[in-house]
Amino acid sequence: ITGSEGKTKGLEYADSIAFDCHKWLNIPYDCGVCLVRDIQYLKQSCHVDSPYFKSSGPEPDFLSLGIENSRRFRGFPVWVSLLGYGRMGITNWVK
Repeated sequence: ITGSEGKTKGLEYADSIAFDCHKWLNIPYDCGVCLVRDIQYLKQSCHVDSPYFKSSGPEPDFLSLGIENSRRFRGFPVWVSLLGYGRMGITNWVK
């Protein structure tokens, strides 16, 4: 979501943004999100190199894309909210 005014003004210039889905997407409990322009920085900062965390292919494992490797699946309510409201619903809500 980009815009020339309001809450999203200048968002397109950010290298990363962080927000709380509880406040922005009506998620019922804590769920923080960090969106980055360059995924390499995210992988470098979150990757855990342990013998029991081995990648199974060329794509990064999800554990290398976030800091909560053993927490409950907080992304599910976000996914359901995005499906339910859709792009336009979320856009109207944020603006």
